[in-house]
Amino acid sequence: MAESVHRSRFFDFMRETGDKLSPMKDYQQLAQPSLEEAIACVQQHKIFKIDADIQNKVSLAKKERSSEDDANNLTTDESAAVQLYTMESKTEQESLFYILNSTLRLADRNELKPFLLYVKLLLGALEKLTSFNGIVYRGVHDLRSYHFNGFYEKYVDGIGFVNEATRNEYYCPTCKLEEDLS
Repeated sequence: MAESVHRSRFFDFMRETGDKLSPMKDYQQLAQPSLEEAIACVQQHKIFKIDADIQNKVSLAKKERSSEDDANNLTTDESAAVQLYTMESKTEQESLFYILNSTLRLADRNELKPFLLYVKLLLGALEKLTSFNGIVYRGVHDLRSYHFNGFYEKYVDGIGFVNEATRNEYYCPTCKLEEDLS
């Protein structure tokens, strides 16, 4: 997959505006949908164009998830919703993670309506996952140019090691109470 798609997963936080947005409402009262229903609603979104191959990705995610024993008691749809969120597309702007995250940053909360069923599945799945307490290894390419609000100095410099030839930086923050998505 293109480097820019991979990079966006690490740098997605750079799109944060810091604006106070009203909370997302109404999804909790919805009935548990199928993943197909949820994605059909997402495809109705008028601002962003989702990957044309999304239905094949839904089928693939459900097929892969239906054959696994699930220690967290996730439904096939919930498990596949998590996997679908992590799948990449040909372009960043068509990927589900990009579209959902971008929509969550919009001030017009009505733009979230097409995502409510998907969010119901995704958050339902994340709530069921067992907590993880351990080390997560991450690597990114050269964060030196990202000196916004002291992020680099505060969080990156000195907590990992740097390959000087490529400026790839590897670090291992300790996580507590995060969800294990493996």
